[in-house]
This record gives sequence, C-alpha cells and structure tokens, in this order.
Amino acid sequence: MPGSFPITAVVAIHRESDEVTGAHVRDARTGEESDIHARVTVNATGAWAGQVADLAGIEGVRVLPGRGIMIAMNHRLVNTVVNRCQMPTDGDIIVPIRTVSVIGTTDQHTDDPDDHTIDQNEVDQIARRRREAGARLPERAGAAGVDRRAAAVRGRQASPTPIRAT
Repeated sequence: MPGSFPITAVVAIHRESDEVTGAHVRDARTGEESDIHARVTVNATGAWAGQVADLAGIEGVRVLPGRGIMIAMNHRLVNTVVNRCQMPTDGDIIVPIRTVSVIGTTDQHTDDPDDHTIDQNEVDQIARRRREAGARLPERAGAAGVDRRAAAVRGRQASPTPIRAT
C-alpha cells in the first residue's frame, strides 16, 4: 500500500540544517530500504522514540520501555469488559472478544524495545490477579484454558525534561 509503512525500522534521519526532512527506513519483513521525504516528520515510534530522536541529534527524549503480556483464554469468561477501578497494576482488565477473553496486562521494565519474551511467571501472575478480582480462571494459567499469549513493548517518557535540538 503506497504511503503505508506497517513494519518499518528507522535507519537514519535526513536533516537540512536544523530541520528534519525525512528518514531512511528498512522494511522489517523484506529488508528493502527506502527514503521518505516529508515537510513535517513526527516521531511516533513509542518505545523506540528515544533511539529515533538520537538518530536526529535531538537530546532529552528519554523513554522507559515496558514489556507487557496478555493472555487469551480458550473460552469467554465475561460478557462485558471488566476493569479493576484502581491505579494501573498487572492483570487489571478482562476484555471479551468473540468467543474468548483477553486478560492483561503486565508491565516489566526492559532495556530493549524489541524484547517480546513471555515469562511463565507473568502468565501465572495474571491468573492470580484475575482470581483476586473474582474472575474464574484455572489455578495455574499455563494449564488448560490459555489459548494464546502475546507480548508488546510500550514506552513512557522518563522525565518531563524540555527537548532541545543539537
């Protein structure tokens, strides 16, 4: 699809003087590299925002990557979204999707935004949190009932330091 870059890594940032004019990117699936030129460039790279800002020579964008997992049960546990009304914690939401329920998430610090490991202890932790909230799950989440597991990394700004171009 022209203009769409769904799985693309930023390799370099194009600059003219103090302005970012585009990026050199690599398609993560094919390895094909290309240049993107733009009048306006937005760094909407989430957990990778600090790394991309570094490529542009912009200091002060500190991002703390947090890896989280979700589990999909092989059956539906609830008929509506259940969210624990409290400050965010691990395993605080159940979302029914068609015939299954997705339960999540965890939040573990990682130094690598590409870290998609799934630790069995996190799967078990989600199950414990659901039992605490009253949802009926198997005693061990890794046992029968867990259909799929997924991991993703999200980024949080490390501090509200003003951002300055160098």
